[in-house]
Amino acid sequence: MSEVKVKFKTITPLWTGDAWMENHEIRPSSIIGSLRFWFEVICYFAGITTDDDYENGKLKGNIENKNFRQEFLKLKNQEPNKDKDELVDMVLAKFGIPLPARIFGCTGWKGKIGIKKITDVSKSNDYDYYQGKLEIKELEYTKKYQNGQTKKVTPTWYFSKGFVGEFTIIFEIKNNKTKDTIFYPLLNFIENYGFLGGKWNIGYGRAKIFLKINEKEIKLDDYKEFKFSQFNKYKKDENDKIVLNGYYSDKRFDDIINNKTDFKELKNKNHKKILILKDQISNKNLEEIIKELIRLKATCRRDISDYSERHDIFGTGGNNAQGTKILPWIYEENGELKGGFVSIAGLLRSGE
Repeated sequence: MSEVKVKFKTITPLWTGDAWMENHEIRPSSIIGSLRFWFEVICYFAGITTDDDYENGKLKGNIENKNFRQEFLKLKNQEPNKDKDELVDMVLAKFGIPLPARIFGCTGWKGKIGIKKITDVSKSNDYDYYQGKLEIKELEYTKKYQNGQTKKVTPTWYFSKGFVGEFTIIFEIKNNKTKDTIFYPLLNFIENYGFLGGKWNIGYGRAKIFLKINEKEIKLDDYKEFKFSQFNKYKKDENDKIVLNGYYSDKRFDDIINNKTDFKELKNKNHKKILILKDQISNKNLEEIIKELIRLKATCRRDISDYSERHDIFGTGGNNAQGTKILPWIYEENGELKGGFVSIAGLLRSGE
């Protein structure tokens, strides 16, 4: 195990609320869950996982500890020259565990990346993000019910106060291969395009990310490629024996991202790439940017007449809530805050 210090500086508020929807602390489970989510997204759009790796919208991954130990000892006797990491990967492959679950764990398997502790939390006294209820009056519409009654509805969003400031996480990584080939590129990807915590639908969770080496902050700019080729693929042969089936392919950020120029293109769920729409809003303060992004998204949502498709792409509330696949994206470029969108609508192919 090696320890890696990573510093996070919020661009937009971080929300890691508990079961009571309160945000009293930065919860490790929320951070590691976000890293896992984005790695699953990356693997899907990179072709590392396929629709076959999903069941009912969830990535497959379940293994009994007893069965794992039995298979590991059997392989160790059969392949005495292989190192422990490769034997573990072979066992996980035999049980059909996809690469994201090999890295971040699943039922019966802890994974290779974890959080030891969160430290150096420094909360800012300045909070310039929107708070309270946001109503967009010009988008008011009349809702018709099956009993014939109608009701005027004003689209409304609620902004609870999140965390703004800095904090450091000490991660535990099982080996250097995972650290250099997966973990560092993942952090760099999330800084550029991803989100942490919750409430992504209103722009929360954007952050700058730095490695801390000898207490110096180091940018992750050089890590723009996932070295998937460092991880073996396996298959079962005719004797039910696990054998090497080649290697995954390396993927640069550009391989899984496609820049678009029109919001309507972001709704294409048949496009198996992460879609980016940049430079929609600039020369505004943070509060104005998020208001305009939400207004634009809400306006475009109405262009989809099919109820099911509209809710698949833009999300739903209530007991069967599902998240939006088009996220208001606030980023910093040349020292200026700008607004755009990140679309992961292609995930709908996997049943997500």
